[in-house]
Amino acid sequence: MKKIYLGCLLLLYFTPTAMGQIITDVPENKSNNRFLNDASVISMRPGLSISGFSNEGERGLGLQQILNEAMDSKNSSAYLSVSQILEKAKDPISLNPDVGQIEYTTNILQYLAFETLASLVLEQNGIDSEQSKNTYGLTIGEHSMVIDKLTNAINSLTSNDKLVRKLPGDQPFDDYLNAIRSFNNMARALDLYLATENAYQHYGLDDSSLLTEQEKTDLMNRFRADIDILFNNGLKREYGVGGLFTVTEDHLEAGNRPMKGYFALAYASMSAQTATQEELGHPGRLYFNCPKKSQ
Repeated sequence: MKKIYLGCLLLLYFTPTAMGQIITDVPENKSNNRFLNDASVISMRPGLSISGFSNEGERGLGLQQILNEAMDSKNSSAYLSVSQILEKAKDPISLNPDVGQIEYTTNILQYLAFETLASLVLEQNGIDSEQSKNTYGLTIGEHSMVIDKLTNAINSLTSNDKLVRKLPGDQPFDDYLNAIRSFNNMARALDLYLATENAYQHYGLDDSSLLTEQEKTDLMNRFRADIDILFNNGLKREYGVGGLFTVTEDHLEAGNRPMKGYFALAYASMSAQTATQEELGHPGRLYFNCPKKSQ
């Protein structure tokens, strides 16, 4: 099957039609502050793969518009994308993958995170998994099952230090560009998970199925440390030149390579959280602004 990415949902632009409003109750678009805090520049969850819970009348589709369009017509681009994502979300993954499997694992994880969020919103609007399949042709799991599957996967990948692709030892990257897809995948998965936390709060649900404070702290500490590793051991890896001076990898390379690396740093940072805004300094800093090259 052709590989698809959750980013395709953000690129689904639409012209308002007489689309049925099946999904009417969705959370407001806001940042996440359960146990930890989003950076001040983050205005809403979800925000990386889709345009919030609702983006009525705007160019990018929010979750409400995506689900309504998908359920309104099986001929719509939204139906095709959602169906493919839900199908991929069911692919098995290793919770302690080899280095070569981590990109695949994180790719499936983002699909599972979308299924988790979508199933919750559907059920809170009176549409269970059976009705979703029989009436609308969308094969989606019961939320109670997929949330457990998602949190178990996140906790296992965190404890096994497999959130992103890196090698063991002092040199985590043979080529840091091989790792950036896993950083982007994980950023989208975490963004959708954080949106799920917001949805639990909106609907007044028991949050015992979500990550505990310690689990979420461990996750974000590990993810922020991985972001620093990409910066320090990837883009800023040092090479000695004739014993006279050192030069960093981003200065040695052609412009497109470090540009991709810095984009991945900034993108991943948008899903990293800290206990306080003061913690946005090193370690675990957020790379929204690419560091300037020294003169």
